[in-house]
Amino acid sequence: MLIGACAALVVVAVLATLSVLGTARGRSPGEPNPSGTASGPLTQAGVTAARRIPGDPLALGNPSAPVVIVEWGDFQCPFCGAFARDTEPPLLAQYVDAGKARLEWRDFAYLGPESTAAAVAARAAGRQGKFWAYHDALYAQQHAENTGALSSGYLVGLARRLGLDPGRFQTDLADPSLARQVATGPRVARWAWPASPRS
Repeated sequence: MLIGACAALVVVAVLATLSVLGTARGRSPGEPNPSGTASGPLTQAGVTAARRIPGDPLALGNPSAPVVIVEWGDFQCPFCGAFARDTEPPLLAQYVDAGKARLEWRDFAYLGPESTAAAVAARAAGRQGKFWAYHDALYAQQHAENTGALSSGYLVGLARRLGLDPGRFQTDLADPSLARQVATGPRVARWAWPASPRS
C-alpha cells in the first residue's frame, strides 16, 4: 500500500509540474518544444490536464491565471490529506486568491470503493456549489483507509452538516454520470511502470 501511495504521489507531482510548466510556457499539447521535437505523451497528459473552464465547480481561481496547478487526489490518501490540510491553505492564500494561479481538482480514486464513493459524493456536493467545502471536510476528518467509515450514511450526514439539500444530494449521489466521471480518472493499474533494473 505504501508503494502504491508513493507511486501516486510521484504521478501527482509530475503531472502538476508538467501542467504548471506547460501552461506557463503557453504551449498546447503536441506543439513542438523549443528544441523542435513534439512533446511526449506524459508531457501532453500534464499540459492537457488544465481545463480552465469558467464556473468549473472543481476549480478555484481565475481561469485565465498564468499558472494552473492540477491536483490529482484520493480522499482516503493520507498524503493527499496532509497536502489539503497543511499545504493547500497557504497556496490558495498566496497564489490562487491573488490571481497568480488556478487550482483544478482531478479524481485519482485508487484506494478502493470508499475512495470512489467519496469522490462521487464530493462531485454531488459540487452540484450545489460545495465541492471545496466537502473536499475540506473529508480531509479535515480523514479516516483510515477502507474501514467502512465512508459509508453512504456518513457521506449524506456530512452533506447535511455543510448545509446541502440532503434530498438533492442523495439523488445526485445515485446519478451514474457522476460515477462515470470519477471512473475516467487514472488508475494505478493502467500505468506502465518501467521495469526495475536487476542487480
